[in-house]
Amino acid sequence: MANDMPVSIRIASDLLARLEAIAGAMDRSRSYVIVHAIEAYVESWERRQREVGEGFAEIEQGRSIPWDGEAIADLRKFAEQMDQSEERALKHPRGAEAAE
Repeated sequence: MANDMPVSIRIASDLLARLEAIAGAMDRSRSYVIVHAIEAYVESWERRQREVGEGFAEIEQGRSIPWDGEAIADLRKFAEQMDQSEERALKHPRGAEAAE
């Protein structure tokens, strides 16, 4: 905890209410929930960046499979579904409905 730094942010009142509901349901502080949400987001972003980098490295090493138009369309659809899933998770985090 010695490396903790105070941070000030502006946050929409509805999001703050949702965070407070989660914190109440978990019997934790609002700061605890915010820190864990930020950690999860950062870890997800870092993992995605690492995986993209690994994918590009494989392509550069010639370890890739040629894609036809249908495979590319399927991949784009999958990526869109992942993005939508992440957006839903950010809008409706697990546990928030328990406090409503």
